[in-house]
Amino acid sequence: IGSRGCDVEELTTSIWFGGPSFLLDSENNWPVNKHFKLPADVMSMELGKPAIALVVSPEANYVLQKIESFSSHLKLLRVFVWVFRFIQRCRKVSKPFEKSISPRELDFAFDKIVEVVQFHEFRDDISKIRKNKPVATNIQKLIPFLQENKLDWCSSTLLRVGGRLLNAPIPYEAKFPLLLSRSSQFVRSYVSYLHVTNCHAGPRALVSRLREKIWLVNAQEVCRRTVRSCMRCFRCKPQLLTQIMGNLPADRLRALRPFNICGVDFCGPFSTTYRIRGKPPYKSYVALFVCFASKAVWCDNATNFVGADRHMREFRARLEEQGGGIETFASKKGCEFAFIPPRAPHFGGLWEAGVKSANHLFLRTVGQDLLTAEELGTLLTSVEAVLNSRSLGALSSDPNDEAALFWPHHQRRSRTRS
Repeated sequence: IGSRGCDVEELTTSIWFGGPSFLLDSENNWPVNKHFKLPADVMSMELGKPAIALVVSPEANYVLQKIESFSSHLKLLRVFVWVFRFIQRCRKVSKPFEKSISPRELDFAFDKIVEVVQFHEFRDDISKIRKNKPVATNIQKLIPFLQENKLDWCSSTLLRVGGRLLNAPIPYEAKFPLLLSRSSQFVRSYVSYLHVTNCHAGPRALVSRLREKIWLVNAQEVCRRTVRSCMRCFRCKPQLLTQIMGNLPADRLRALRPFNICGVDFCGPFSTTYRIRGKPPYKSYVALFVCFASKAVWCDNATNFVGADRHMREFRARLEEQGGGIETFASKKGCEFAFIPPRAPHFGGLWEAGVKSANHLFLRTVGQDLLTAEELGTLLTSVEAVLNSRSLGALSSDPNDEAALFWPHHQRRSRTRS
C-alpha cells in the first residue's frame, strides 16, 4: 500500500516492509503456483548442449601493420633503412658501415615498402601476370607489368603501369609509375609528405608531382582530401568574395611563342632579418615575371606604384645623362616597357594570379617566420619550381597521354632546342 496518508497501525500490519510471511521460511515450504503449469512435452524435453560460435579472422601481415602504424613518411623510410642494414650485418654482407643514410638506401626502402603494399592489394593480379593471364578489369587498361630488381643480397618485384612512353624524354619512374590504390595508409602518408615538401601545393600540382613516381586509380580525390585536411592550408585560406571580371586583353588571346610577352608584378613585403643582434628586420619584395604567351614587360599601375613611377623617371633621366646605353640596348633587342590602364586589374589578371599562387606557397611554408636573404632566395627557387611544375592542361587518366606531363619547364626546354 502507499505510505502517504496511512497511520502507524496500517503500516505495521501490512506487507509493505517485510513482504509475504512465507519468505521467512525455506524455499521448500514456499507455496506452489496452481495457476501456471508447464506442458508435459516441455517438462520431458532435455536441455541441449550450449552452442559455441567462433569468429576466425585472417592473420594480418606483420610488416604491413608496422607500415600502417607510421604517420611520417620520412621516418618510415629511415626505420626500414636501419632494418635492412641489420639484415645485411646478419647475413655478413661485406659493406662499410656509414652513419648517414644515402639517397640510394632511401629509394631501396621505398621500393621494398611498395612491394609489400602491392602484394597485399594486388596479390591475385600479380599472380595472373606471372601466369600470363588477364588481370582485373579495373586495372586492365593500365597495362600493368612486373619489374624485377636484383641486388647482391636481396631482390624486389614491383608492379608498374605500362604504356607507350618508352622514348619520352622523362625519367623511367614517370614513364612507368608504380601502381597503388588509394586505400593504403602508406599512400596517404606519402601524399601528405609531397604536399608539405612542395610548399603546400594545391591538388592539381600535387597530382602532377605524385604521377612522377606513383599512379593512383583516383589520384585527384586523394590529393583534394589531403589539401582539405591540412590545417595550415585551412588557416591560410580565407573565404573571399568573387567579382565579375572584365574582358581579357588582346595579348591574352593571340597565339604567340612562350615568353614573347611577359608580365611583371611585385608581391610582399616579406620581413627579412640579418641574424645580427640589434639589427631590425627590413622589408623585401619579390618581383614576379609571368609568361604572357614580344618582349614587352608590363607593370602594375596601382596606387602604391605611383611613387615608384616617379623614382623610375628620375632613374631614367640619370641614364639619359650617361648617354642612353641601356635604352640603345633595349631598343636594339625590341624590349618595351608599358603600363596597363589605371584601375584596370583585369589587364594584369595573369600575373595577379601568379602573385596569388606565390603567396599561397609562401604563407603555407614559412608563415610569419623571419628569413635571411639567402634563405628567402632558396625558398624563391623552390616556389618557382613548384609553380613551373604544374600541368598546363587538364590531367588525363590515360597513362599513354604525355600531355599530363607537359609542364612550363618543357616549353622552355623546347624553345631552347628549337
